[in-house]
Amino acid sequence: MPRPTIIGTVLRRIDLHCGAGASNKDYRITVTAVAADSCRVYFEHGPARRLQQGGEKTSAPVSEAEAMHIADDLMHEKQRGKSGKDPYTLVSDQRFTSAAPTPRKKPAAKKIPHVSTISTSTLTPAGRALINTLF
Repeated sequence: MPRPTIIGTVLRRIDLHCGAGASNKDYRITVTAVAADSCRVYFEHGPARRLQQGGEKTSAPVSEAEAMHIADDLMHEKQRGKSGKDPYTLVSDQRFTSAAPTPRKKPAAKKIPHVSTISTSTLTPAGRALINTLF
């Protein structure tokens, strides 16, 4: 199985390395966005600094949250190793921009009714007395 052709915008790249025993190998997990909230998860592996094989973990596009969950599960599986043998160590976990940034909506402007002002000198003495009791 050759290296996969990675399609889409890279959202996350996880690099792991195994140097236990006689091993010296790398493993890379890549999450890409192919459309808004439509992602794929790829993996690649091979000798250190020479990724030669790989594939895709998703058979169809999934949501960004599901893709991140698949990548996390795969990373933890590799870190545990097979029966505790040859566990991988995390080299880097890079996150890039989100596939579908949520646009911020401006709050609707409150319409303030226009109120005309009048002078208190135009009020009747009873009206002025009423206003004075309010303040």
